[in-house]
Amino acid sequence: MSILLFEDKLGITPSYKPTWARMCLHVRLNPDIIRIESLHKTMQGKLLVNYGNNKQPVFNPDMAHSIRERIETLIRRQRPKLVLLQDSATLCAIDQVYEYSRGDLTIDKLRGGVYSINGITTMVIYPISAINTHATKKDSMLLNNAIDKETWQEQQYMDTDAIYIPPYSVPYGRKVLSWDLAKAARLYQHEA
Repeated sequence: MSILLFEDKLGITPSYKPTWARMCLHVRLNPDIIRIESLHKTMQGKLLVNYGNNKQPVFNPDMAHSIRERIETLIRRQRPKLVLLQDSATLCAIDQVYEYSRGDLTIDKLRGGVYSINGITTMVIYPISAINTHATKKDSMLLNNAIDKETWQEQQYMDTDAIYIPPYSVPYGRKVLSWDLAKAARLYQHEA
């Protein structure tokens, strides 16, 4: 019995791992039972696109079918009791996806909600980088292939497919993520 976590593009880097482990243990959730997957490392193509006035990108509708297939394959293979989503690209896989407009399918709007993917309980949580109350240039450059925002703005005129992904900075992000993990622990205990 495990938990399957789909991390965002930044992921749980080695510098975040001790903090992640402490946060999980604080809510009595064993970090060893969490299997971490990243679609950004395993799938080809542009998973995220800008949409409307959203600051955070949303899933690419052209890739939605491929993303959903990949997530369903991983769920069938690993058979988790709970799925945690930290990436906007993965939100297209929830069964209730058609109840929302595409602009509403963001981590900010669905965070803390309990959904399902093929009958498996699924929860949307902030990525670990949300513990930072201020966005750092280092996180920004990690998310955007070592390109800072000014350089990206210059290059976007040359490449119309360019997308800038801002890092999450959430007021009281550590506390909110802790609440989410506590809820995930309760859901996991209920499902087990």
